[in-house]
Amino acid sequence: MKHSIVRAERSGWRCCAARKPATSPATPSGPRSHPRTWFAACAAAILAAACKAPDQRIAPFTNAWGNAEFSEAESKIDGLVAEEAGVEPKLVTESRGLDESIDPAKGDTFLFLQEKAMTRLAAGDTDASIDLLRRSRDVLEARYEDSDVAGWLSAGLTDDTFMEYRGADYEHVVTPALLAIFALLEGGQDSYAYALQVGEVQERILGSTFGDDVDGQGNGYNPRKTYQRVALGAYVEGLVREREGYAGEAQKAYERAREWGGEVPVVVEACDRAENGAYAPVGHGVVHVFRFAGRGPRLVQSSSPVTDSALFLANIGALVIGENVGLLGQMNVPIPAVFSSDFGLPELEVRTGGAVVATSSTVLDVTSVAAFQVEANMPWILARAVIRRGAKAVAAKAAQDAVEKSNDSGLGLLAGILTNLALTVGEKADTRNWTALPARFQVARFTLLEGAHELDLGGGMLANVRVASGKDSYVVVVQPDLSKPGAIVTDVYSRPVPNAP
Repeated sequence: MKHSIVRAERSGWRCCAARKPATSPATPSGPRSHPRTWFAACAAAILAAACKAPDQRIAPFTNAWGNAEFSEAESKIDGLVAEEAGVEPKLVTESRGLDESIDPAKGDTFLFLQEKAMTRLAAGDTDASIDLLRRSRDVLEARYEDSDVAGWLSAGLTDDTFMEYRGADYEHVVTPALLAIFALLEGGQDSYAYALQVGEVQERILGSTFGDDVDGQGNGYNPRKTYQRVALGAYVEGLVREREGYAGEAQKAYERAREWGGEVPVVVEACDRAENGAYAPVGHGVVHVFRFAGRGPRLVQSSSPVTDSALFLANIGALVIGENVGLLGQMNVPIPAVFSSDFGLPELEVRTGGAVVATSSTVLDVTSVAAFQVEANMPWILARAVIRRGAKAVAAKAAQDAVEKSNDSGLGLLAGILTNLALTVGEKADTRNWTALPARFQVARFTLLEGAHELDLGGGMLANVRVASGKDSYVVVVQPDLSKPGAIVTDVYSRPVPNAP
């Protein structure tokens, strides 16, 4: 059964509950002595159900970004950074999100800073983009957890949105890949190191033991064992080594990209070129175009029936965490699902002098990777929801029993109903994710004679590039809405000289 991709838009509203570490629901004792107070608390909890889900909270930003309204998008994300970090929006804007008082580890601040890094890129501020992503990367690394299944299950007993966001696995991989590309725009000194980090992160994730042996008897499920490596980091690693004249190392990196990404034309050409040592003709330079195409995956709330595999994992998990839960009669539960409006995106044709000089290739389909990983993790997501619902049902029964001891069975039944309603009605799936990522990373490589050139990137997008003999030039096209011109950023050494004839 596939839960991963939905095609329905959701409207936006903002979260009104402060996030805190979740704990196992305690047995309620209030109704025995203060039933009216207990009912009032239940009613307050029911009203709290009107709080915004994470995807709805960030919707104003994602809508602006998806429409290529970059300034409006940055204004929206600045407000969310300020709100989450507890600072003034003006401080976020004026410091480009880099002020020391903005703690990326506070709540979901780092996630909003990742979004802001993309808006800074669209504004041509690659220096700030790098700093913002580095700060976010450090939080991601600190929060990464790959073995504590019991802690992970217990942390979600209230609501998944109350948990500390640890980042999706593909977000851990894409972060250093973007840093490698952004560094190319700044001269490329750190690009190779960032590209190596992509491989290191992938190996760490694929080597995870999460879910391997939950009960000590070999029972469990490890979703990360089903993942495939992505080629983007290896491709950037190869182009850096090729630029530096290390053809042998470049070829090895390109071959890894080919093995992981398949017969992608730009990668196949790179393998052949590195093997033959044909970097560029005499008097020519190399131009690389990276296109961030379309609106990437977003998580929205959906629902799912409980599967047999989820019940199996829930039974094991309940024993491991020592929770008294009831696993029978489970109804549909809220789950995250990948939403994307951009499928079958065309490749980019690059023209100069009216002639097509290159066509891009998709090196990473972010939407497909996100959908696959959400689907792979769904048995555990459902299992945790089952345990959560069961624990809440036990809490509701305890409330009912407590009130009935006051010799009012009708009031006891009402207490049980209200408790269960209060604990479950506002339950939300965890729909936090990095929404400004593109649907696809597309790459084109070609050579041009040394000198100034105007690149026609289609849709009214033009890029002026100064090509140096035996050197690389880099152009990034940020185009979330393919029906509109995107933002174009050229590396610092290939930009036209001001006032040059």
